[in-house]
Amino acid sequence: MSATATRALVSGYATRLWDEKLLVMLQAYVDDSRSQIGNRRLFFAGYVLTVEEWIAFSNEWDAALGESPAIDYFKMAEANGRGGCFRKFSVAQRNMKVFRMAQVVKKFAPMPLYTSVSSKEFDEIVKPVAPYPMHTPYFALSYALIYGIADIHARLGLKHKC
Repeated sequence: MSATATRALVSGYATRLWDEKLLVMLQAYVDDSRSQIGNRRLFFAGYVLTVEEWIAFSNEWDAALGESPAIDYFKMAEANGRGGCFRKFSVAQRNMKVFRMAQVVKKFAPMPLYTSVSSKEFDEIVKPVAPYPMHTPYFALSYALIYGIADIHARLGLKHKC
């Protein structure tokens, strides 16, 4: 990260306060999945690690992506359907790549976060009366994940402001 980008993280404080403020940054990677049957449940799920853990994880993830047969990115839906970057993989190659990527996740044991909502009920009950920014379930699920991070913070007994 450039010095400019790093400084932007604390730019909301006067320079004289930088040493007095504790800046806590949490980074989470989140993906969504929606069922098209029943109540059309929409899920948000992701992982949280510390900065140092994300750096180590990202480097190991990248190395695993590059192992033969190499792929540029990992998307489970593509692996499952042997499409996208998995289109030339045999079933055995696909299974080994998925297993290898899972090994990286298991090694770092990131803290999982997840939440869900019935898209059907949201569309019937909330959407008709919600103001524009809140007219999709993504707003509610994003807020739920943020609350989840704050809850984890509290349960761990961290005393820093979050």
